[in-house]
Amino acid sequence: MRGQEKKEQVRREGAVEYTKEELEDKCKAYFALCDDDGKKYTKPGLILYLNLPEDTFDGWLRDEEGKCAGLSGVLKKAMIRMRDDLEQRNDTMSLFRLKQLCYGGYSDRPTEDKGQGIRVSVRFGQDDGKAAVMYGK
Repeated sequence: MRGQEKKEQVRREGAVEYTKEELEDKCKAYFALCDDDGKKYTKPGLILYLNLPEDTFDGWLRDEEGKCAGLSGVLKKAMIRMRDDLEQRNDTMSLFRLKQLCYGGYSDRPTEDKGQGIRVSVRFGQDDGKAAVMYGK
């Protein structure tokens, strides 16, 4: 762009373009609005505030083709801010939301041992079988 540093721009519905800085400002404005109104931060709320289709938001967030790394970074930072807010709360809804993949995919169930147990073998003395203890699979 004519001697200027090329700004990352992405087209969306309505031919509106966002630079990384503009998207950052919009995200900050969303969080400030939520704070002022006493609302909780949510991914759907941010998507609505940005006036984006959800698949566009998710595409920018994933950035699988590497075309919008700056925008992806801004959205990842926004998602981390939402997750941080959820982690600091102690209500049931925040725990439920943290279990959703987009907020961290937390689990409150122990994971199963899938046959990958640890085998411990202890022998005292020589291999003549005086004493041996085995634990595990």
